[in-house]
Amino acid sequence: MARAVNSSPSLKVVTSESRLIERFTSARLSVPDRMAAGKALRKKAPRRSLAEYKPSMKRKDPVTILEAQAKTRLLQLIPVRYARMVASPFAFLRGGAAIMAQDLSPSPITGLCVQVCGDMHVSNFGVFALSRTQPSVWHQ
Repeated sequence: MARAVNSSPSLKVVTSESRLIERFTSARLSVPDRMAAGKALRKKAPRRSLAEYKPSMKRKDPVTILEAQAKTRLLQLIPVRYARMVASPFAFLRGGAAIMAQDLSPSPITGLCVQVCGDMHVSNFGVFALSRTQPSVWHQ
């Protein structure tokens, strides 16, 4: 049976021990109720609180994180990864997700859970080059 955590009177957050089918078949709040619940959660984690970054005193050195990851990679591909990461700050952040996860982990949270897996980054939403001359926009 699902165990609900009520972080807001009008918002039901279902914990991970719920069965998958319940997440898709349970009743949903109306759009206005969901919007109101989302706005209420903004009081818990205001956007401005996400603009400040204060490194944790226990923060691991980013190079140490990359070296630990390298131990689980194919040796011949490690230089390829690093070469791609030095191309730009965006490429570094894209290739250093573990570093970003460490840095963002102490950030204020709303309590909402989001499942993110695979290659989830902003470049996957928007313009894609089908060829060198024809950009395309992805629509869902």
